[in-house]
Amino acid sequence: MAVLRHPDGRVESLLFDGSPLLASAVFADPDGPLLTGRDALHSARTRPECLEPNPKRRIDDGTVLLGTREIPVAELLAAVLSRVVAEAVRVAGRVPADVVLTHPVSWGPRRLDLLHRAVITAGLGEPALVPEPVAAAQGFLTLPDVRLATGETAVVYDLGGGTFDASVVRRTDSGFEVLAAEGLSDLGGLDIDAAIFAHLGAAFRSRDRIAWGRLESPVTAGDRRASRLLWDDIRTAKEMLSRSSTADLHVPLLGDELPLGREQLDDLARPLLDQTVDATRAALRAARVTEIAGLFLVGGSSRIPLASTLLFRRLGVAPTVVESPELVVARGALLAAAEPSAPPAHSAAASPTSPPSETGVPEPRTRTGHRRWWAVAAVVAALAVVAGAVLTNRTDESESVDAAGTTAPSESTPTAAAQAAPGRSPSGTPAGASPTAGPACGRKLAVLGPKTGAAYARGVPLFNGAELAVNAYNAEHPECPVTLAEFDSQGNRDLAAKEAGKIIADPSIVGLIGPAYSAEAVGAGSMFEKAGLPLVSSSATSSTLSRRGWRTFHRVLGEDTQQVAPTARYLAAEGLTRIHLVQENSEYGNVMANAMRAELGKAVIGTGTVKGGQTDFAAVTKAILAAKAQAVYYAGYSVEAGLLRKKLTEAGGSAIPLVGSGAMLADTFPRAAGTSGTGTVVTCGCLPVSELPKSVRSAYVEAFAAEPEPYTAEAYDAANVLLAAVGAGRSTRADVLAFVDAYSDQGLTKPLSFDARGEVESDIVWAYRMDGGKFVPLRRLD
Repeated sequence: MAVLRHPDGRVESLLFDGSPLLASAVFADPDGPLLTGRDALHSARTRPECLEPNPKRRIDDGTVLLGTREIPVAELLAAVLSRVVAEAVRVAGRVPADVVLTHPVSWGPRRLDLLHRAVITAGLGEPALVPEPVAAAQGFLTLPDVRLATGETAVVYDLGGGTFDASVVRRTDSGFEVLAAEGLSDLGGLDIDAAIFAHLGAAFRSRDRIAWGRLESPVTAGDRRASRLLWDDIRTAKEMLSRSSTADLHVPLLGDELPLGREQLDDLARPLLDQTVDATRAALRAARVTEIAGLFLVGGSSRIPLASTLLFRRLGVAPTVVESPELVVARGALLAAAEPSAPPAHSAAASPTSPPSETGVPEPRTRTGHRRWWAVAAVVAALAVVAGAVLTNRTDESESVDAAGTTAPSESTPTAAAQAAPGRSPSGTPAGASPTAGPACGRKLAVLGPKTGAAYARGVPLFNGAELAVNAYNAEHPECPVTLAEFDSQGNRDLAAKEAGKIIADPSIVGLIGPAYSAEAVGAGSMFEKAGLPLVSSSATSSTLSRRGWRTFHRVLGEDTQQVAPTARYLAAEGLTRIHLVQENSEYGNVMANAMRAELGKAVIGTGTVKGGQTDFAAVTKAILAAKAQAVYYAGYSVEAGLLRKKLTEAGGSAIPLVGSGAMLADTFPRAAGTSGTGTVVTCGCLPVSELPKSVRSAYVEAFAAEPEPYTAEAYDAANVLLAAVGAGRSTRADVLAFVDAYSDQGLTKPLSFDARGEVESDIVWAYRMDGGKFVPLRRLD
């Protein structure tokens, strides 16, 4: 996309073949000029070997063989830019005086020099170069509902046709700076198209292997035309599914049509989109940012609804999506170039020791002074520039570190302990930890949770699991045993804060296992943060805890909303497509209901609300029955869920299953529901007791004369993370915190490591079913 800014300030989108979007493709006519855009795609139907669909992905190749012609990459880029220039001249009557181009933030001097040469070859003057995420952030600020104060950070999620990039940007007094970026140079919308193509192959190859082979590997002109039509239809169907629930795909040569549903697209795209979300979280870790004020989606493939769903669930921030992100970013490029911008953190431009480009040519200048702009913002589709997907900084490249400093951390001031946090070695042992260091002596670990009171049941596995781990550690280190100090919160937020004061006051306590409940963590978390005491919780799962900026907070159990997608898949697999969603009026209920509603979409055919302590569920059950729901999803706690289950059964809805999440996994549910609770399914990130190693189960029975309970394994894991720090000689809270931040090892429940917010980076989700008055594991859902 390209926009033209006139001397009077008017901004106009340039049109190419009647569309504001110019396809990135370049076709090398054996006997003529290079063709671009729609002309290139049309010509490639008969000679696909002469087409380069995405020159950006060839940026490091030097030259590209198209048919019999070997063409420098700079010429491919220049061909697309020339098309932009021609249209700008047609509209404005002359070549624009100035030109602004956006570029992937990961591009260093060599790549930028190649882009610079392409601009000059296309007949334009010296370009102003703006990193894509800076242009995006600047453009999104012009939208009426977007607010970003100076000092606040945002993420630009850029999923284009061929590549992906996630960038963390911070607003400054003079613009934006890039704090960190992560990219996937081989993942984009084309890969989702390929997944759909493979899905079709699985359906049609067995029917007519020869015909499908002609589509998969076309040889004749007719086959190439048919194959191109299929790929075009796949792309169109994918785009339709961002607006509708189903689309039909016509399969040439076989003369058949196959419907593709939104759910099928989600299943095919999820493994790829999961990678982009992981890269986004990696960028946040690199920037050392725990809270963001904005999440901006750019790039055509970011319109896939599942992308927004996954980002919201993993980051807890609602993404900002617009119908035409390319236009927003193009306008942002003009704004960013028209005013001075702060240099990126640790940028090559700001460093006197930055290496020169490989070619010896100075890096192209970026104009930032105030002036009258009469410019074309050439957001080149060939580069996917504006909302363009960004190439990864690869360590095997000879290219210098990019001027945007994509690997640099945020310049915000972390705690001293966080600054000292070692990196992870390939082996998973925290770098800097001596493998021969002796254990620290005279240290204590605290456990905080309910030992007495109405909530004591949740405390039993916490205290017992931690004690079991400490006993095993002390058996291996009799010369330097660790003392386990237990503190009873009774499940009360205020009492948890009072007990936290006692924990903090004991300097020999270097780590905390717990708190057990999210409310306890809310009451005491800021106190532990101020004291620099690292904590690892085994069961506090509120999605808000990790977004409070606490650097001492960690947990070995995934946040609540990570159960949403597996639960939705379970319901679909059971054929339950008409879901009545009942929401408890609590923070937990609101979070789970909103996430579940977004995931289920049109499958939600009715909703209801209940209050904590409510005992009359007649109105709710009447609405469920009237809606002819096939299942009820309950977002709330166990007692009210049990009473609702009982009332629904009494009202004639015994055949309607009740499904909920981990907050219902307690013995208070069967006590409230009675025999009506049989068949109820709940999900939890906790490992079933049956999955524990036999040795651990035997040790537990021997120590406590009872079988382990849910959350025992998580408490055992949480304790072992802290014990590993003490065993490695870490004797202060700051050193233990640094060790935990960098921890990476296999636990009982899963591989254990933590992201910048303290979230465990690998998670599991199990389904449990009520049978015989207790919940038993059904199957793993993640």
